[in-house]
Amino acid sequence: MKQTDADSIKIGSFTLNPAEFYLYSGNAIDIYVTFNPDSEGTLEEKLILACDNQTSEYYKVVGRGAMLDLDIISVDNKEVDFKTNPFETMYFENTNPTSDSRRTIKIKNSAPIPVPYHWSIYK
Repeated sequence: MKQTDADSIKIGSFTLNPAEFYLYSGNAIDIYVTFNPDSEGTLEEKLILACDNQTSEYYKVVGRGAMLDLDIISVDNKEVDFKTNPFETMYFENTNPTSDSRRTIKIKNSAPIPVPYHWSIYK
């Protein structure tokens, strides 16, 4: 496959760096593999590590592409159905200054992989 970058190898959704390296007896090197899927599902590519002494080893890189999906299941223990009732804002009842009001949201990671989520504030 023709490569556009001399320092890395791009094959499908995977990029390996470095593309070429030298190892003396007893040396080790870190190979960095970046996975950037453009579709869902298991993606697999076959690689051949070729040495200048005419030997080669066959390897396979495998990654799993998944769409992230976070669902709100319920608000205050009442089930929410977003298909029939789109939900964009959480409403609070009127309250007096210096008092507080609390709502409970149950969310579910519906993606097939574990994903760390966090809240962000935006204006």
